[in-house]
Amino acid sequence: MLTGEIMEPMVITVQEDDSIYEICDIFQEAHIHGAPVVDDDGRLVGIVSYKDVLFGTLFGDTKIGEQEKKDGDKSAPLVRDVMTAPAFSAREETPIEELCDTMWQLHVHHIPVTREDKLVGIVSSLDICRLVAEGDL
Repeated sequence: MLTGEIMEPMVITVQEDDSIYEICDIFQEAHIHGAPVVDDDGRLVGIVSYKDVLFGTLFGDTKIGEQEKKDGDKSAPLVRDVMTAPAFSAREETPIEELCDTMWQLHVHHIPVTREDKLVGIVSSLDICRLVAEGDL
């Protein structure tokens, strides 16, 4: 089975200039724990999770502190301040076994799927669990 056969093509995304307050609302409303970060052309530039937001703000990530010092204000950090970049991604033709191995090795629960650097889907560990539970994998 290939990644493209199980990926979710409808992906909630965020952009680098979104505030972490905005993405926290998105995470809560959509019941998700992270989202791919894309540019205006739909190219994958990173990924952000609730852990990135929590640890990047709670423990005073230096990038956030430096930005506050430069700007002289305490405005909300942006996605670019806490996201992981570049994000690892898979292609539609990646075998599921390889995808699972990558998720295990990287300790991640979501992998964006790209075609020519543009986001076309996402696979989560729950998608794979569903396949196992249904006997399809």
